[in-house]
Amino acid sequence: MREDEIIENKYNLPIKKQCFKDYIELLINKIFKLLPLYEGLSLTKEIIYTPEQAYKHFQMHLEEVIVEVTGNYYIFCNNPKIISILSILDGMRDIKLNEHQLVRTLVFKCTNICEELKEDLISEECDKK
Repeated sequence: MREDEIIENKYNLPIKKQCFKDYIELLINKIFKLLPLYEGLSLTKEIIYTPEQAYKHFQMHLEEVIVEVTGNYYIFCNNPKIISILSILDGMRDIKLNEHQLVRTLVFKCTNICEELKEDLISEECDKK
């Protein structure tokens, strides 16, 4: 495996760029899931939870995503975009009930930063060719 195909990481694991891109897609999905959880929606987009129940599920999932992104920072510590995602998610802990627009805005901001991470990888690949 060529060195330019590998993502630099704390453990010097041979993590291919494509694997990292695929992982970022999974992370985007986890972050995006915060929105329907906050809204109390089922997979069929029906409201099935009270606002209080939905808020509790939102908070639990948010904590899981924060733990994961914190781990990403330690593994891929040279990337400031991960710090940006983590900062936004950590700030979302203070969101209250009835702040749907704020949740929506911040979820999309995080997913856009994730897309930038993927674009950075594509740009690096093009620069090395």
